[in-house]
Amino acid sequence: LASKRAKGIVLGKPKGTIQESMYDKDKDKIEELVRLGLSIKKVSKYLGYGTSISLNTYVNKRALKK
Repeated sequence: LASKRAKGIVLGKPKGTIQESMYDKDKDKIEELVRLGLSIKKVSKYLGYGTSISLNTYVNKRALKK
């Protein structure tokens, strides 16, 4: 890696790339519940996800909260 960096090759994924997420299968439901005014914590609990922190990141990165 150090030799690649020394040659000026950029490592890693491009900035702003959105990868697949475990929440993608429920994207429409998440968007609907957030639009109805439910908190991220309640949406997470309702859909059976363990933590609301990663769901909050998912919602923010995909601009589902308008």
